[in-house]
Amino acid sequence: MKKQMIFNGFSKRFSTKNEDQYNSIGRFWDYMSELYGVENLVGLGYNWDKDSIEYIIGLRSNDIMTKPLTGEFSDAVWKEVSIPYIGWEIYEGVVGTLKETYDAIYDEYKYDTETDGPDDETKNAIDYEIEYFDENGNFEIHIHRNKAYLNIGGYYYG
Repeated sequence: MKKQMIFNGFSKRFSTKNEDQYNSIGRFWDYMSELYGVENLVGLGYNWDKDSIEYIIGLRSNDIMTKPLTGEFSDAVWKEVSIPYIGWEIYEGVVGTLKETYDAIYDEYKYDTETDGPDDETKNAIDYEIEYFDENGNFEIHIHRNKAYLNIGGYYYG
């Protein structure tokens, strides 16, 4: 069984301060949609740190993107990232509810300082998020979590 797949596209790091990523990644999507059409694209968020996220936009077909990037996105670089093939949770909605959907996703497994132990901070942390959008303003988000510390009924599974 396949355990990994390759995701490729143009990558750029975006600030998450003051939730700025919703605007800046949105501009990246708008720009790339002008070049390739929104329904041909797929986005991958990964490699978070305290104040930023790395985000790749590629083609759903996984083909090589050949059009040069200019302006605000001229510093984006081509990347290929190996990501898990299985273990994704799927969420759907409309673009107007994107932030609220992500708030719910992040809160679902939020670290609780009162009940979680010191080694639990990364349990169920998001490793990767894949985003699809369509011309009608719908989205589909695929979330892959760090399952190393999945807590079910008080038992941890890896």
